[in-house]
Amino acid sequence: DWADGEYDQVIVDAPPVLAGTDAAAVGRLCDGLMLVVRPEKNRRRVLIKAVETLRMLGVTLFGTIVNAVGLEEMGYGYGYGYGYGYGYGYGYGYGDEYGLDDDGEYDDEEEEENYMRAA
Repeated sequence: DWADGEYDQVIVDAPPVLAGTDAAAVGRLCDGLMLVVRPEKNRRRVLIKAVETLRMLGVTLFGTIVNAVGLEEMGYGYGYGYGYGYGYGYGYGYGDEYGLDDDGEYDDEEEEENYMRAA
């Protein structure tokens, strides 16, 4: 009663709602309750059941606080990168002078002529 007369809002930290009925008892003594959830730990169906139980007990639910969520899970971030690369390659191929004509087709007669010239 003293805190209620001195402050606009009083926040009471209570045990987890999902672990027992203590939070429900505290919720009935206060004006309402904020449900703190951790998405990685608390399953949706269990949270829904907790909200239903609190409402059934006459506890006013002010809202939900989502806790322990990293920025990478929210799809936001900033980064910087630097890279360096080096490449080396070697290749050979056949062209017009080695038996392929302008259409890229293999020509036996032309290849033989080129072979004879090279010899």
